[in-house]
Amino acid sequence: MEYAENSRAAGRQAILLNHLRSVVPTSQEAPLQAQACLAGDSAAYERRASGMDDVVIISAFRTPMCKAKRGALKDCPADDMLATVLQATVDRTGVEPEAYGDVVIGSVLGPSSQRANECRIAMFLAGYPETVPVRTVNRQCSSGLQAVADVAAAIKAGFYTVGVAGGVEAMSQTPMAWEGGVNPRAAQNKKAMSCLIPMGVTSENVAAKYGISRDLQDKMAVSSHQRAAKARDTGRFKDEIVPVKTSWKDPKTGEEKEILVEHDDGIRPDISTAALAKLKAVFKKDGTTTAGNSSQVPQLCTMESCVYNKLSSGQPPVAVCMFPLAYYAALAGAISCTQLFLHRWCRVCARSNA
Repeated sequence: MEYAENSRAAGRQAILLNHLRSVVPTSQEAPLQAQACLAGDSAAYERRASGMDDVVIISAFRTPMCKAKRGALKDCPADDMLATVLQATVDRTGVEPEAYGDVVIGSVLGPSSQRANECRIAMFLAGYPETVPVRTVNRQCSSGLQAVADVAAAIKAGFYTVGVAGGVEAMSQTPMAWEGGVNPRAAQNKKAMSCLIPMGVTSENVAAKYGISRDLQDKMAVSSHQRAAKARDTGRFKDEIVPVKTSWKDPKTGEEKEILVEHDDGIRPDISTAALAKLKAVFKKDGTTTAGNSSQVPQLCTMESCVYNKLSSGQPPVAVCMFPLAYYAALAGAISCTQLFLHRWCRVCARSNA
């Protein structure tokens, strides 16, 4: 018995020593390099470098995208929007809420721990049990995407087989202001000060750097509204939008009434480049960014359901037989994500109009 234990211990030591050995033998000391684990994998499934085992998205729902402060969802709290879409995720996928290993919600301007509690409240309102955990994540404009990436990574790591990721912003209830004072040391560092540049100013800087003209931005804005209107009128959004029942207060009379919000209310199908050309630039004199060619300040919630799908064995997604909407590949992040995003957007614009 003792001999067998010693043999197993020696085997484990040999495996560890093999990990520490340089892949390319040289006369000089080489840095450590990662190698495949010879002792097997502790994950709930077999990992394959070929990508045969995928994380798939089986559902994608959202509330209508409405104008903050003035739209149909202006008086709807974040937890009500979340609860509506969380409930729809269960109803439309057939996955029992007990099956979810985690709920991850991206949010930018939500009040930190309060937003996390709002997400927890929303789960209970939607019928999720207390055994399902929840957390929030903030990566600025890509917070919802980061939530999806986090859930996909956890599934790939074998922590659980099905999870929910989403994002929520209740901009109508969010003060657009810096909380507290700015660290005076930031003025001593150019990069630190760049963290305080407003999005609109960043838009002007990137437009100037890449030569994206006002006319091009106006044309793209018109095209975007026209495409959105066509998609709405032809029912393209019908399957993804979850109607929201909420209270709405008339800003003129103060009267409150219950309404059902079913459609996006920021689409302007009759907009034209001539009308947009009359608008003044907001962030810079003789600039290019206007209220007409910028995205609206939204009030909405989105939700995706991710599952582990063992394609190599021909099995359907775990716990549910639904055709995958998409396969998760990867997410690349950058420190200066806002400016990088706008850089990429400008390159796309330049290519599409070449």
